[in-house]
Amino acid sequence: MDINEFIFQIIILLTPGSLSLFIIKRFTTHRRESKVISSFNDLLAIIILTFISCIVLDIIMFEFLPAYYISSTKKMLTNSTYSYIEFTYLLCISSIMGIISSIYIEKKLDFKLLKWLHISNHFGEDDVWLHFNQISKGNWVNIRDHKLDLIYCGYIEQYSDPGEIRELLISDVTVYSNIKNSDFKSYCIPKLYLSRNFDDFTIEFIKMEKTDVKKE
Repeated sequence: MDINEFIFQIIILLTPGSLSLFIIKRFTTHRRESKVISSFNDLLAIIILTFISCIVLDIIMFEFLPAYYISSTKKMLTNSTYSYIEFTYLLCISSIMGIISSIYIEKKLDFKLLKWLHISNHFGEDDVWLHFNQISKGNWVNIRDHKLDLIYCGYIEQYSDPGEIRELLISDVTVYSNIKNSDFKSYCIPKLYLSRNFDDFTIEFIKMEKTDVKKE
């Protein structure tokens, strides 16, 4: 087996885990890491997810076809080739695993369980930016723009992943001046895109439902 064939076979063997990881990264928010750390973590996650997919397939197949089935987990560990049917089943299993894992991560089910058991009060985010935007959903906020000395009162519709540049899409926005006794006239706009460095603005949580503001 030459090196090109060996690399191609490794790629095929790890494709199920790669699919799961793609789905997880597509539908979850996460802290941005350095390329070296991210690459190592991704490779480790792909191997683990592929291994789990193979175990799930083995359990299912040995239950229904014990006499005719050769373990896909063994094929992965011995660098053997999947059959076409195995490969198709593994892609289906890994897709389902990716969706379930995304729900598990986004809902913070593990941290909720630990909090319910009074084991930990950790809120489950690597970054307070994510946690704040999660809890502010359905409520209004004041965003003080220190760069332009303006205040944006609105509803956070979307927000970026953690990083040096923080991006917000704000709906039903009223713009005020942050300077007292200013001649600036406030105005309303349906949407506002804001892109600032993490220390260029402050967000203030307003405990008031969106429907209540519209009634006023």
